[in-house]
Amino acid sequence: MNLKRLFQTLVCLTLVMLAALSSGQSILTVKAANCSGLQGLIDGTPSGGTLDLPDNCIYRESATISKPITIIGGSGVRIKGSDVWTNWTQRSDGRWRSNLTVPDFGLADLVCDTGQGDRCKWKEQVFYDDDPLIQVAQGTNPAAGEFALDNQRRVVLNDNPNNHKVEVTMRTFWLAGTANNVTIDNIIFRHAANDRGLGGVDFGGDNWTLKNSSLGYAHAANVSIAQVSGSLVQNIDSFGAGQVGIVGNFADGMIEGGRVHDNNIEGTKPGFAGGGIKISNPVNITITGVEVDHNHDNGIWTDVPNSPQTVVISNNLVHHNPGDGIRVEVTTNAEVYDNVVYENGWDRSKAGIALNASSDINVHDNVLAWNYDGIEVRNPLRTDEHPDEGAYNSVNDVHVHHNTILAEDITGLDGRYALSWIKAWDGGNIYDTAANNRGNDNGYYYTTAENGFDRYRWSSQYSTLAQFNNSPGEENGYYLTNTQKNSVVSTYGLPAQPEPH
Repeated sequence: MNLKRLFQTLVCLTLVMLAALSSGQSILTVKAANCSGLQGLIDGTPSGGTLDLPDNCIYRESATISKPITIIGGSGVRIKGSDVWTNWTQRSDGRWRSNLTVPDFGLADLVCDTGQGDRCKWKEQVFYDDDPLIQVAQGTNPAAGEFALDNQRRVVLNDNPNNHKVEVTMRTFWLAGTANNVTIDNIIFRHAANDRGLGGVDFGGDNWTLKNSSLGYAHAANVSIAQVSGSLVQNIDSFGAGQVGIVGNFADGMIEGGRVHDNNIEGTKPGFAGGGIKISNPVNITITGVEVDHNHDNGIWTDVPNSPQTVVISNNLVHHNPGDGIRVEVTTNAEVYDNVVYENGWDRSKAGIALNASSDINVHDNVLAWNYDGIEVRNPLRTDEHPDEGAYNSVNDVHVHHNTILAEDITGLDGRYALSWIKAWDGGNIYDTAANNRGNDNGYYYTTAENGFDRYRWSSQYSTLAQFNNSPGEENGYYLTNTQKNSVVSTYGLPAQPEPH
């Protein structure tokens, strides 16, 4: 910010605070008088104070927060990492070239999915009437809905930019900082060229709260809660992230309410933390009341060991994720309950709820419908690729009980299971009595009567519930009647029948 603009900002803040004093209001609340200079407004708000932003302001800048502060956005307040570009030249081939150039952001530290080339590594972004264009290789000719960079890093479009809003990302984040006790409320965030592990909103201290906000189109993650405690992400709408909607590492806190959907749009390899919510090394994390849908690949995912830890995943609505709906991997001491999980796993042959190399897990009172697999407990070998994870070659004290699972048999897809316990390596212990893995009182509904398809698995595959009930994997399991199934569908707002697959 230049000195003149800084002076104007400070004058506006001073006048507002003087007016507050004269009316008897607290000077800790600063209402910005105009839409200029977000960083100056933040710097001019006293420590512990509240910055109240005017309605409909658009701040095209990144800002850092170095003190405890609350930032409240008015109606329509936006922070954007992009600028509007209006100067274009039509080339002889009919395509359009910008007169401006984009910064060199470098390549993202990501692994791209099969068939995507290096697209997930390219951080540049262009938006055409608010819709993202797909980037193609530098120096190539883009088709409709695409953009490329030329050798001077100018943007090349196929679509005519005249009479359209074209926004080009010029910054790597929206809000970040190092202070504790920060609250961000009711702001719309769009467009950021960030890298792996970083959020467009990047929690930089303990006790940060982000709530009632909409976040879209960061190249990596929209929100990061890495290596901080007391985090609260509440009632946000997170979508369109290039890699993952919300990411965390050594995270401590809560993700509550709101919706996380349609993330990993830049073709990041699903196994490389692509999807809805990915928390690595969770410390104490609760994910509750969130709708998590249409993310590529997993919906909610905890991964990477940490000790001690407590994980709670409850009361979420998880649907239409092509990978696992809820994936608990290399995790100890987790409770997964009261979630509604449907139509997940169909692109990747995955489960509604998957427990992988995890112990001390209590999975109960969930409702699952029409997933590729229902609940899967897997005991793989971890030390073949992770030498430090020897403790996770064993699976102990997993209890799966009082869940409701609706499923179907599909010709040609035998070997899908409503509930399965899988020893994935010869030295696995999942079936050992001492491991104390068990299931009981789970209710099942199939669209057809038992017909020879394998529906359950313990140390063997079972086509009948009676066989499965004679194993530790299930005790007192039962089939729902049509009336009971219809009641479940009605109560939880589920589709009455599975979608075609």
